Amino acid sequence: QLISSGLKVIALALFFIPFSGIAQIVRQLLWQEPLFLWDDFKNGVKNNAITFMLTAFAVALPEFVLSWNQSLDVMNILKGICAVSIVPIGGWIIVQAVYYRLSIFDSLRNSIVFYVKAFPVTLLIEALLIVPFYLIETFVMHLMVRYLLILISAIILIVPLTMVSVLYANNLFDLHINKEHYPQLYRKGLRPESEEGGDFQ
Repeated sequence: QLISSGLKVIALALFFIPFSGIAQIVRQLLWQEPLFLWDDFKNGVKNNAITFMLTAFAVALPEFVLSWNQSLDVMNILKGICAVSIVPIGGWIIVQAVYYRLSIFDSLRNSIVFYVKAFPVTLLIEALLIVPFYLIETFVMHLMVRYLLILISAIILIVPLTMVSVLYANNLFDLHINKEHYPQLYRKGLRPESEEGGDFQ
C-alpha cells in the first residue's frame, strides 16, 4: 500500500509535465490564436511544467501520508476531505498558471477565492476528472490492466476535460480579474460584447 501510494504520487507529478504543454495548446485553441502544435507544447512545458508538477505532487502527497494510517475508515474520511478541499484548490492553481504569471501567494489566494465562489461547479468538474479513474482503480483488480486502463483513459479524456475546465475558468477570470487587471485578456477569443447585444453574464 505504501509503495503503491508513493509510486502514484511520482507518476501523477510526472504526468503533469506533458499536461502543461497540452493545457497551453487548449488555451491557444480557445483564444483562437495561431496554433503551432509542437512549439506551443514546448512553450507550455517550459513555462508551466514546474508549477503543474509541484501542484500535482502537493495534491497527491496527502494520499501517501494517509497510507501510513492502518485504519481504513479514518483513511477514507481524510481522503474525502482532501478530495473536496486540497484537490480543487490545486486545480485552480494549475488553471491560473496557464493564463498568468503570479506569485505563489497570489495564486493560492485566488484559488481559495475561486474555490469558495464556484464551489458546486468546481466539485462537478473535479468529479468529471476523477470519477473515471476512481472506478478503474476500485473495480479493476489486475494491476497491469488497471494502470493500462488509467493511461488510456487519461489520453482519451485529457483534452475534452481540459477544455471544459479552461472554458469555465476563463469565464470566471473575465468576471473577476481580467476586465480590471488584464484588459488585454478580457473576452479573448469571444466576439465583442457589442456584437452580442450585451454582456455574456
